[in-house]
Parts: sequence; C-alpha cells; structure tokens
Amino acid sequence: MNSRVIAERVGTKRNALTHRMVWVYHNGPIEKGMHIHHTCHEAACCNIHHLEETTQEANDLEASTHSVVVGRLEAENLELRRDNDELQRQLYDSLG
Repeated sequence: MNSRVIAERVGTKRNALTHRMVWVYHNGPIEKGMHIHHTCHEAACCNIHHLEETTQEANDLEASTHSVVVGRLEAENLELRRDNDELQRQLYDSLG
C-alpha cells in the first residue's frame, strides 16, 4: 500500500500526517469525526502503540489535563531543585 492510497483512506487528496497513515495501515480507515491521539504526547511520534482513535472532545480534554499535570510537576521540580541547592549551600557552609 502506498502513501497516496493511505492518504485517500485518511481523507485527503495529497498528503496525510504520518501518524494517521500509520493508524490506517494497521487498523483500517479512521471513522468520520474521529481523531488519532498520541498517548505519549509527542506530535512527531508514529509508534502504533502510542496511538489511539478518539473524539476531538476527548482528545482536547486529555491534552488539557496533561498540560495541567505537566505544569504542576514542572513547578514542583523547580521548587525541589531550589530546596536542594539551598541544602547543598547550607552543608557546604557548615563544613567550611
């Protein structure tokens, strides 16, 4: 099966995004109104094990939830790094 055939099955005339082409190759046509979601959150990923067919609403909800969680984890990580830096400074001062 070539990319033109897959692109037609995906619903485009010229090009299809690689992850959609991979989905069609492994699972057949994408249902009308459905989207292919990257469970790994890497837009460039085309690993079939990281893809799932979902609605736009479910995809948007999962993506926004993921963004909130990642934002909180990044803030917590920054705070832990600052705490670690302070503890290392205190240890250094106590030894000196």
